[in-house]
Amino acid sequence: MDPRARRATDWPEEVIVRRLTILTVLGMVLGLLGGFAPVSADEANFEMGNVDRAGSRSLPGYMQGDLTAAAVRDKGLEVQWTAPTSSSVAGAPVTFESSVIVGDFAGFVYAFDRSDGSTIWQTCVEAVGCPGPAFFFSGILGSPLVKDDTAYIGTLSGSMVALNAYTGEILWTHTPQVTPPAFGVFPIDSVWGGPIVVRNMVIYALAPNDEFGLGVYGRGAVLAVDRHTGEEIWRRPLIGDSDFAAGSSGAAVWNTTPTYSPELDYVFVGTGQDTNPAPGDAGSDSFFAIDASDGSIAWQTQVRTGDTWNVAVPFDPLNPTDTDIGDSPAVFRMRGQLMVAAGDKRGIFWVLDAATGEILNNAGAGLDLFGGNLPGPGLTGGFNLDAGYIKSGNTIRHFAVFADQTTSLQEIVDTTGTCIAFSPGGCPIEPDTGNLVILNGIGTEELCRFSAAETELFSPLHLGGMILVRGAQDATVYAVDSNNCDLIAGVPVPTGPSGGANLSVANGTIYTGGGYLGAPGLTAIGIGD
Repeated sequence: MDPRARRATDWPEEVIVRRLTILTVLGMVLGLLGGFAPVSADEANFEMGNVDRAGSRSLPGYMQGDLTAAAVRDKGLEVQWTAPTSSSVAGAPVTFESSVIVGDFAGFVYAFDRSDGSTIWQTCVEAVGCPGPAFFFSGILGSPLVKDDTAYIGTLSGSMVALNAYTGEILWTHTPQVTPPAFGVFPIDSVWGGPIVVRNMVIYALAPNDEFGLGVYGRGAVLAVDRHTGEEIWRRPLIGDSDFAAGSSGAAVWNTTPTYSPELDYVFVGTGQDTNPAPGDAGSDSFFAIDASDGSIAWQTQVRTGDTWNVAVPFDPLNPTDTDIGDSPAVFRMRGQLMVAAGDKRGIFWVLDAATGEILNNAGAGLDLFGGNLPGPGLTGGFNLDAGYIKSGNTIRHFAVFADQTTSLQEIVDTTGTCIAFSPGGCPIEPDTGNLVILNGIGTEELCRFSAAETELFSPLHLGGMILVRGAQDATVYAVDSNNCDLIAGVPVPTGPSGGANLSVANGTIYTGGGYLGAPGLTAIGIGD
């Protein structure tokens, strides 16, 4: 890349926005005069797999194409193509010009032709080869990001990788190793979510997989690297040195993408439980605001203490564990105040002051949809990832997904006691009901609900008067009316059931994979004939 062009991409964001606004208006005027046409909808890219930096999950109009509530009611949805992958695809695909880019559990990154699903390029991003050597510690679970002509994607072996979006060539790899490998071999740190770009930085988060009983305790972290070179700019462990030495551990940032406020220059993440039974939990079950300029912690709000779990800790049904904030905090302005919101796996939705971390809704109790504690631990209970919001004038409505499990002990417990997650013959994931709910702006009132029996719901996106959401166990993409939560249509996904899958939309086409532990393949879905 020409160094002069690179310097232009590193201007302050307010300068870029101002210049782009001027160029856009000028382009429209000249287009009307016959000078040249503005960028068409088909040429526009949504760089982060439908999660913008504010976490709104409401898509701009150019992403909609003919995919509207009225069109889906009239013609339904149908599968257009399915492209082969080596392993399951869980992250949200990202479009780039005529291609769609995604990673799989084997550690491959793919670019497929958006028109027919044919493979443009395929690259293994695991240094040890694909598939990697150990389940949970290699491959790709999160979503890529495409900025300019570069794709960025994280791996479960704890690296952030930059690739040429046209060719798939690896440009650089950053592997921070906040936690040393277990037994000197198995990487503990993983990137489960996606990155964001702030100025010249790629910012991403780590989860130490220390709840899986390898005898190594780690700490979650947020890192910033130069997006052109991969050189580390700052790192922020979410447990301080003294607290970590005293026994605090865990505080993972799970299958989520950090969010960002340009007004405050803060990056927001939520963390998971403590993993060490020793007294601690300094960074667990918390909202963090991190100063993007230097990685310092602006504020931390912890919403639960005493939440300790790993595979060796017995399950206590009277005090359920594993109640992470697994969601990407959504940043929004309401009543003149900048706020940040996310749900936790107890089923409580939190709204906080974005500048201070003060809890604003329900006198600090949050909206508890279960009337007490969530009945059981696990990956699937409570608000599990992907809250967003709909902005209409000065009105904000949040939408979020959660699973209401009342009979299942989920993935860590069977009738005989504790067991390793997803072990054969035990610990089944059996969600009773998956729910999509719409809440008022302050998060104190449920406005409507869509429920699907015996399946989790993931990855809701708002566009065209509806919310699209991915069913996991029933392998269905649902279209739900965003005003009243009525079902508009559903379409089966040929890759079959999974333990969790994301979807994205670009220019009227829905893309989704087989999901976490699901079948290989990427599917494109559009309006029916």
